Amino acid sequence: MDFGNWKRLILNGVLILTIFLAVTAWQGQNLISKQTPAPSFRLPDLSGQLVELEDLRGRRVLLYFFAPWCKICDLSISNLNWVRKLRGEESVSIFAVALSYTELQSVEAFLERNALDVPVLLGTPELLNSYRIRAFPTVYALNESGNIDGSTVGYATTLGLWWRTL
Repeated sequence: MDFGNWKRLILNGVLILTIFLAVTAWQGQNLISKQTPAPSFRLPDLSGQLVELEDLRGRRVLLYFFAPWCKICDLSISNLNWVRKLRGEESVSIFAVALSYTELQSVEAFLERNALDVPVLLGTPELLNSYRIRAFPTVYALNESGNIDGSTVGYATTLGLWWRTL
């Protein structure tokens, strides 16, 4: 491969990366701003046990909002398992939050395809609106005070999710 081919390959890579970053920024433009208190919630997990955001104060929290029909969610949700292994349960609370579903069976079918080691909460349309979610997956990282530290929309790598939990 000569220098001209390498140059074209690098240029194409930079172009693809630029487009990816621009689309990600555009998708996340209406998300809740950093250092804003995260909207509170009280949601059931799959067994019916309630999880309240206020009870998680003093810990970092990673919220991964997904829809059972979302193909990108199918590709990236397993990264939560790796983040949990890398960070440990004691240092960060990680939750997958199901949204935009009509029946519990669709959430269960999604979880059969994607074995998760993190708790799954059943979200509501009100939660979808309070977190300003317009696309899936949407991820919010919260600091120990319950404020939003960061957010992203779309595919999230293990490294990207891990970085948000620091």
